Amino acid sequence: MRRIGTHKQVAVKTTAFVDNGIAELVTILNSIPQVSTFSSCEGRLGKYKEDAHVYLYYGVPNKRTWYGMGKFTSRLAGLLGLNGEGLRKGRGLL
Repeated sequence: MRRIGTHKQVAVKTTAFVDNGIAELVTILNSIPQVSTFSSCEGRLGKYKEDAHVYLYYGVPNKRTWYGMGKFTSRLAGLLGLNGEGLRKGRGLL
C-alpha cells in the first residue's frame, strides 16, 4: 500500500493492451510481487526510431529499497532465463 496525498492506494493487477512484441516481458514483470508496469513499447525502426522499453514501479521506497531492488533483479533474471549470453533464445523475447 502507498499513500498519494490523503488517499491510500492498493495494487491491483489488470488486463491492459500492450505491444505484441513486448507482451511476454510485461507479463513476467507484472507477475513479480510489488511490481507494476505503467508504460511500454516494443520499439520501432525507421525515421522515428524508438528503443523498446518498459517503465515500472517497484515496491514502496524505504530504508531497504536497495536490498529490495537486488532481490527484484535477481528474481527477474531467473524469470527471464538470463545466462552469460543474455536472454535465452526460444522465450519469445529475442
